[in-house]
Amino acid sequence: MSKNFSRLTVVRHGQSNWNKLQKVQGQNDEAQLTDEGRAMARSVATEFAPHSFSRIISSDLQRARQTAAIIADLLGLEVTFDERLRERSYGILETGPSSGVTPELSGLDLVAQRVVDVEAKPDGGESLREMYERTTSFLVELLSDDRDDQILLVSHGGPIRTMLSYASEVELHGLWWLPVGNCSWWPLETNYADVLSKGPLPS
Repeated sequence: MSKNFSRLTVVRHGQSNWNKLQKVQGQNDEAQLTDEGRAMARSVATEFAPHSFSRIISSDLQRARQTAAIIADLLGLEVTFDERLRERSYGILETGPSSGVTPELSGLDLVAQRVVDVEAKPDGGESLREMYERTTSFLVELLSDDRDDQILLVSHGGPIRTMLSYASEVELHGLWWLPVGNCSWWPLETNYADVLSKGPLPS
């Protein structure tokens, strides 16, 4: 199998109303883009114009679909959807405050911004290991052909971090849970191993 990550760029969806409210979204599909989120999507689409993307594959959750539609309209591309690009399922934590995402339930220490337990999961949700396997299975399948086209992926913060981990060959346990802003974009050909392993340098 070819691992030509130079074909792939992944972007997070624009700001949603639940982002503003600091609610756990996960795979709950009620969240919608805000006006600012739609403006973010239009802005990032202009950045993508020189990159000659041939297709867009998006998470099927609304906030990602809405972002992908705005980008696709400005770039003149079609969008297809794959549920493996969805955000991590947070089960019973979804719709609650983000403060409920504790290390014991999520495997994430959000104060230290580190992965501390890849197998922990809230009731009804996914572990980090399960999300990693889901997103990397998508990448393996996508890269199994010999095409040389440029693909834009529209996804969420959690899957983006696991895809960067996979592409940079960094272990998930101990991973720095780096900030992934709304409509930030990440070429998967770039090696993020140092930052994912060590985290931010002291200021």
